[in-house]
Amino acid sequence: MVTDEQDGDCCSDPRELDIAGDCHVTLRLRALSAHLSETWMAKRIEVESLGLEHLVAALETEDVLGAVLRAQLQVEQQLELFLVANVADGMWDVASSLPQNFSQKVAMAAALGFPKELCFAATAINQIRNKFAHKSGWALKQADIDNLVEKYDAARAAVDPASYDVRQSYIQLHGLGGEKISFGTKGPEWDFKMVSGWTVSLILKYMV
Repeated sequence: MVTDEQDGDCCSDPRELDIAGDCHVTLRLRALSAHLSETWMAKRIEVESLGLEHLVAALETEDVLGAVLRAQLQVEQQLELFLVANVADGMWDVASSLPQNFSQKVAMAAALGFPKELCFAATAINQIRNKFAHKSGWALKQADIDNLVEKYDAARAAVDPASYDVRQSYIQLHGLGGEKISFGTKGPEWDFKMVSGWTVSLILKYMV
């Protein structure tokens, strides 16, 4: 997943999430994983993997419901990693586990300093997931994508203004014969994949 400005240089930053070219799905996360492991191990927290398999599966599938569920699960997993890394050691004497409800996790993350703009972006993805889960026959609409892009733009401005403009991004997957799918050209399902992918990338950048 890259922007048009990145084309031809998708591997310039080892911390970037790139879905591009002939490499099928390339996750440039070794440096990020090492950094987070070193930081969190100092807090006696074992970090085996960032586990981006849900996002990869979301980007690869042509099943829109599967893509939404997996993208939301990936965001929730990143929130949980943030919470585990930032709660006080004594919390586990009071509570045996993290909150189970997504909105409660977001609220707890905000209380621990997670940027409110990222909270709003995560919530927007979760709201789309809930509409699919609870409304029979519901389908993504352009208004949903516009709202999600608005939340991503606000998060990008707050967390990393130099991050990429989703409107200039595209997906190119080997499993689709190398077809280049630009944002805004193939319907809200594909636009959702790009916005949710960049949102996960922005969360990871913040956690570095």
